[in-house]
Parts: sequence; C-alpha cells; structure tokens
Amino acid sequence: QKLKEFAEYLKTVDRPTILIAFGDHLPNLQEVYDRYGFFKEDTERTNLKNYQTPFVVWSNYKLDKKPLKQPYIAASFVAPKLLKLAGLPLSDYYQFIDNVSNCYSAIHQKFVKEAPTCNFNNKALLKDYENLNRDVLDGNNHTYKIMQNTQIEMEK
Repeated sequence: QKLKEFAEYLKTVDRPTILIAFGDHLPNLQEVYDRYGFFKEDTERTNLKNYQTPFVVWSNYKLDKKPLKQPYIAASFVAPKLLKLAGLPLSDYYQFIDNVSNCYSAIHQKFVKEAPTCNFNNKALLKDYENLNRDVLDGNNHTYKIMQNTQIEMEK
C-alpha cells in the first residue's frame, strides 16, 4: 500500500523519476527450512529459485524496460542497467559492472550463470570482478587496476 502511495505521489513530480523496489534477501529461516525439508531435494542449494527476488520498476515517463526483461539479473548488475535506461552516463566502475553483466547474468559463490553472448574475455572479466569484490576486504587496490583497464578498453 505504501509503495502504491509513493508511486501516486511520484506521478505529480515534474522531473523524470524512476522507482525500483525489491527485497535483497530473505531473513535467515534455517530452522524452518530444516524442519520442513525445504532443501531436501537441493542439499547443495544451487537451485536458482532459492536466490530469486522479484522486483518492480516504475517511472513517471515512457521507459523501455526491455533490458530488464531477462531470466536473471544479479542485484549488483541492476544499477548500471537503470542508469543506462535513464540515459545517464556510466562511471568507470559502472561501465565495468555493465561489461560483467553482459557476460554473466548471475554470479554467486555457489554458481555462475553465463550470458548467451559475451564481447569480452569472460574468464578474465570474471577474475577482475572477483578481485574487485575482494578489494573491499583486503584493500590491495585491485579496483584502481580494473578501472584503468576498463578505461583503456573503452578508448579502443
């Protein structure tokens, strides 16, 4: 109800506005899952259904949502897609994330879902993506190196 009220308010706003709403994860219900055998058939927990979250995108102007109509979009890949839909430029960071999303629709510690086509060296891109995420933990400046490589690729 509150989301609907918010969207109604946004209809009155004079500037172009995009609203996206989704839940990023479920609460830890491990005890409930165990009690009712939720993962009985999928003990490794690799079924993509266990990691899906529906989302809604609304705008107060005409928006081509086709790029969002894919079987899977990793949550970390949503931002560059929305920026592109809004016609906004991508920073080097989001350009890199967008490149990764063109080669992989889902990247998780339990599985990797490759996209049907990829215009990059997907294995090297995946390694750079892992380094980027690791940089948050170890701070070895992988991010700077990746952004430098992304800039060089964009200039070609």
